[in-house]
Amino acid sequence: MNHRRPILACLVLSLTLVALPAAAVTIFVENIFGQVADTDGFLDGDSDPFVEVWIDGVLAGTTPTDAATNLPAWPAYSCSLPITPSVGNTPLVTVELRVWDEEQPNTPSQYQGAVTFQYAWQPGMPVTASGPVVGPYPNNPGLTATMRVELDAVPVADSGWGRLKAMFR
Repeated sequence: MNHRRPILACLVLSLTLVALPAAAVTIFVENIFGQVADTDGFLDGDSDPFVEVWIDGVLAGTTPTDAATNLPAWPAYSCSLPITPSVGNTPLVTVELRVWDEEQPNTPSQYQGAVTFQYAWQPGMPVTASGPVVGPYPNNPGLTATMRVELDAVPVADSGWGRLKAMFR
């Protein structure tokens, strides 16, 4: 008697039910602007800043470099990260904007500091937050960003027992 197929089907069903999220959301960070330190010095011109956007410790995106300015603005920039809400990340996520000054080719970018926001998300309610850039430069100015969340559709069709059972016939 072959018991392998029913056991395998039960195992796959259990793993499928555990793996399916109850709901999912996508966190968006957009419209970043503000003021950054002049790390290039008086004779070298203004900074060439770009920002890495980290959401809950995951790199979600990097802005383009805004050349020769200490007042960068990325009004059309948007990045996002889908997450599955759980006890550890609902409804609070950490958004960190790491500011860098791009240097000449073959020279590493210069770290200016970071702004960290705690974003308590609610669907349909974007939040605009500002904060100082905390880093190696005293009296560092700050950045502003808009954060929002969108609920992702979770498919419920085609997830029935019949489809799963058909895979093992």
